Amino acid sequence: MATDKPEYSLRGPEKPDPIAEKSGLTKAVEATPIAEKHEQLGEDAVPMGVNHFGIKGWEDMLLAPELDFNKTIDKVAYIEDFIKEKISSEKMKLDQKSYSQLIQELEQQLGLSDSHEPKVRVNRIYNLMKLIEEQAAEKSKKLSIINLLNSKY
Repeated sequence: MATDKPEYSLRGPEKPDPIAEKSGLTKAVEATPIAEKHEQLGEDAVPMGVNHFGIKGWEDMLLAPELDFNKTIDKVAYIEDFIKEKISSEKMKLDQKSYSQLIQELEQQLGLSDSHEPKVRVNRIYNLMKLIEEQAAEKSKKLSIINLLNSKY
């Protein structure tokens, strides 16, 4: 007599589905304002410095700024603004070629080359630009004091 007994087998706990987890994470990342802004701007959202220095993981740093220990985002933005200002003051065309030309001149002055790590190059150029800015501010202060003193006498 054959009895229809169900077969039982021991199973461990169900493993989570990695694909479902990733898609949930992707949806969460895609919903961030930075991701939306990046999507709206497209390829132009990547600063010229990122391409010039060869910085890897730029999008990851934008999506998780707390992981940007070196403050690369801020430094690249500062360098970008400084160079754009320099390009406009010299009435040059703002493109990757003129940007790279000015950065390469600075790198030569600092003794940097492509063999240096991107973060080293960014840090040194950033520090030089900060120094230039501080010296210009100091000079401006001195001139305003001299003008103030001259106007009183």
